[in-house]
Amino acid sequence: MTQAEAAKKIAEAEGDAQSAINRAKGEVESNRIRLASLTPLLELRKLENQRALIEKCNGQLPTEDGGKRQRIAAATAEALEQAENQGATALGCCPLFRLREGTAA
Repeated sequence: MTQAEAAKKIAEAEGDAQSAINRAKGEVESNRIRLASLTPLLELRKLENQRALIEKCNGQLPTEDGGKRQRIAAATAEALEQAENQGATALGCCPLFRLREGTAA
C-alpha cells in the first residue's frame, strides 16, 4: 500500500468517525427537544390524576389493607400534628394527607 492509499484510508476513517459524531450530536439534540415538549404534558397528566384521586376520595381510610391501616393512621396523625404545629393546613384525601402552608385550597 502506498502512502497516498494509506492517507486516503485514514481520511475516510476520520470522515466516517466525524459523521458518526455528528449523527450522535443530532440525536442528543432531538431527544432534548422531545423531552422538553413532553415534560409539560406529563406534569399535566400527573395533576389530572391527583385531582381525580381527590375528587374520588370520601375522606375515609381504606377498610382492606392487610393490617397496615393502624400504622398508616398513626403515622398520618403524627404527620398532621407536626404540620399543624408548624402552621400548615391539611388538604385531605385518603389514605395520605397532602399538606400546604396557609389555608386550604
